[in-house]
Amino acid sequence: MDYSKLFESHFPGIFDTSTGGSLKFYPGDAPGGKLPAMLILPGGAYQCHADHEAERVAEAWHDRGYATFVLRYSLRPDRWPCQLNQACAAIAFIRTMAEEFAIDPNKVFVIGFSAGSHLASCTATCFEDAAQNLGIKPKLCRPNGAILCYLASVPDAEVITEMLEDLSPDDMNAVLPIEHVTPESAPVFLWHTAEDQICPVENAILFAEAYRKNRLKFELHIYAYGYHGLSLCTPDIIGDQPNIDPRVATWFDLSDGWLKELSLSN
Repeated sequence: MDYSKLFESHFPGIFDTSTGGSLKFYPGDAPGGKLPAMLILPGGAYQCHADHEAERVAEAWHDRGYATFVLRYSLRPDRWPCQLNQACAAIAFIRTMAEEFAIDPNKVFVIGFSAGSHLASCTATCFEDAAQNLGIKPKLCRPNGAILCYLASVPDAEVITEMLEDLSPDDMNAVLPIEHVTPESAPVFLWHTAEDQICPVENAILFAEAYRKNRLKFELHIYAYGYHGLSLCTPDIIGDQPNIDPRVATWFDLSDGWLKELSLSN
């Protein structure tokens, strides 16, 4: 269901960009209880939204007992930080509507792929900046955890290289989540393939190292084989492509288990 208008009523002007945006909600079944929520941010190099990283991912998490949301954030030529503001506003919106949506406000998670993973990592690390932009309290828009699938976090990632065009040196650091990791950053689960040529595996390794230095909660999985953009890595998505380690698909079960452990530890 499209909840864009209700979302915009809470954050007027949030989609007032040249490419706009939308927020869809897939309610879960929680008789007498409250569900965790998952906000999905598809990839597409900030030039499009990859469908195989959007609704199909929402369905997978919905089947695991999550209330799911898909945010189609603004694309180029719209510039940063409108995408960060939209993602963090969506997190705040989910928390604000938690009672009505039968959602546990302490279990609001985000998952992103490629450019969406860059955006998800920024919600985990730059939420204070977004809160200031939105005029809300930082804790309202900080996710309880983030799943980062083939992350773009350093300047040599193709996704970020394109974003850096026309930015001043002072603005460049604003789009590099690795520069904003602090002890307040949200926990993250990362997975990557060693063969990724679009977002080299160093993006995940260096980001995990920044988390280690700050003694933050994180988990990192690197698979030997597989190209960029595998999403759920299920047969209906990858077909009969060669040189893909079927173990890559295990990231979904692993991240689901990690979220459960994370919820118990908080």
